[in-house]
Amino acid sequence: MSRKDKKPAIAVALPKAERKPRVAGDGENSDSKHPIWCLGLMDFDGPWPWTIDATTMREIHSKLVAFERMTWAAISGHRHHFLTSTSLCKAAKDRLIAIKLDDAVDRIYSLALSGVERLIGIRLGREFHFLWWDPRHEVCPSQKKNT
Repeated sequence: MSRKDKKPAIAVALPKAERKPRVAGDGENSDSKHPIWCLGLMDFDGPWPWTIDATTMREIHSKLVAFERMTWAAISGHRHHFLTSTSLCKAAKDRLIAIKLDDAVDRIYSLALSGVERLIGIRLGREFHFLWWDPRHEVCPSQKKNT
């Protein structure tokens, strides 16, 4: 019997590998990932411009570096969260329309830096696109209890 005539004793049919394209954004489990900071949408002309002194910038930088070591699941919670369109102040809604980002109103996210200071941006998957520096908690003012 020649080599050509020999058949393997056990024939194993390997399943075909399923190929799926990887798409960044909401399709991935972004909560298990570390944040990516994106600066292209920063709004310098609206009610919450990025006019920050060097000391404040160092404090923001320090907190963002700390967030980079965390996953979105660890970051998200009571103080850091998506904002609802009904919780945004009128000026924020109007500014989103003016800068043509009103279609992203359901992706607005707030990062608390102190009792009142907030970084407001658009969260797309693991990306945080900075919009506004809100040092007085005006974009989404909190409702005081028992008032």
